[in-house]
Parts: sequence; structure tokens; C-alpha cells
Amino acid sequence: MKQQMYIYEALITPSETGGYEVTIPDLDAITQGDDLHEAAVMGHDLIQTYISSCFDRGESIPKAKFGREAPDNSHVFIIGAMAPVLEDPYMNVSEAAGVLGVTPARVYAMVRDGVLEGEKVGSAVRVLVESVKERSGNPRYAGRPKKVAL
Repeated sequence: MKQQMYIYEALITPSETGGYEVTIPDLDAITQGDDLHEAAVMGHDLIQTYISSCFDRGESIPKAKFGREAPDNSHVFIIGAMAPVLEDPYMNVSEAAGVLGVTPARVYAMVRDGVLEGEKVGSAVRVLVESVKERSGNPRYAGRPKKVAL
């Protein structure tokens, strides 16, 4: 499984009860640590767990935004974590046409006829990557089938 580094801004604020509170605004998530080091480690763990759970549920991963100003008594830190890459099981018609060596119009026809698995999303058609791989591994040739001697 491919891994990728995900980097987010974290706001680290001293807690009223001791320790530090870590907020990752882009993930709308909070954790805490007893000291700055533990707070950073917990922020790392939070990002990794959050991204992994998005991957497991097939959800999109929130985009990171940078340049926040730290509120009073807070510090802005950058925290990163390695987590799985969420791969889209679909490709667009142009990508499928390029892989198969056919025109986009032919891909639309193949989806319509059930030769390729796809779905319509709004006005666009998305084609299942596995369907394209299977088809490219078993190409069909134009013309009449060759006669076989009996």
C-alpha cells in the first residue's frame, strides 16, 4: 500500500488544567499532551489516525490550509504524518480512451453497452479502473474473426 506524508497546521495551546491542547483546524479534531513534545506526538498520531479512517471509509481527505494566526497563548506548529494514499477506483473517459487506444466516443459507447463498467456523475462519465485494466489485457481486434481450419 502506498504511503504519503500529510502535513497540517496545528494550534498548540496551554491547557488550564496543565499540559497542552492540540487543535488541527482542517480536520476539526483535538487531542492533548502533558508537555510540548507529547502534544506534538499526539498531534502526529491524530493526523495519522484521521487520514487512515478516511481511507478505510473511502472518504476524501481534507485539504490543508496554511497561514493561520495563532490566538493568544497559542502557537502554530506544522505536524506531518505518514498515512495511506486514497486512490480513486475510477478514471475519466479521456484517461480510459488513452489506456485503451480508442476515442472518448468509443469509451462512452463501451460504457453504454456494458463492455466497461462506469457511472454517470452529473454530466460526466467515470469508468472503473479495474474494468479498463481487464479490457486492455484482453483486446478485441477489428474486422471479421479469422477462419479456423477444421
